[in-house]
Amino acid sequence: MKLSIEGKVTVAVAAGFLALTAGAIAQGQNASQNNAVNNSGPMNKSEANTQMSQQQPEERQDAREQREDRHQAREQRSDRHEARRDRSQRHQERRDRSQRHQGKS
Repeated sequence: MKLSIEGKVTVAVAAGFLALTAGAIAQGQNASQNNAVNNSGPMNKSEANTQMSQQQPEERQDAREQREDRHQAREQRSDRHEARRDRSQRHQERRDRSQRHQGKS
């Protein structure tokens, strides 16, 4: 039995879809088993609030570190820009001196 190219593509796409579906189902089952093992299944409101309050200091620390990183990156960009400007200015001064020197000759 010969299949056309379109038929082969259809079979390949269907096989890929089946593989992805099977993987998603397996991952979902694995996640539900992990929840049971980690005791992180359904929780009441007070448990959720406790868990969230424990995460907030860490999240605040992460946010603080991200702000500091962005600030440092801005300072570094500013320093590079200033150094580039200084080099350009020195180069222009050298060109001007060279032109004045050539003009006197």
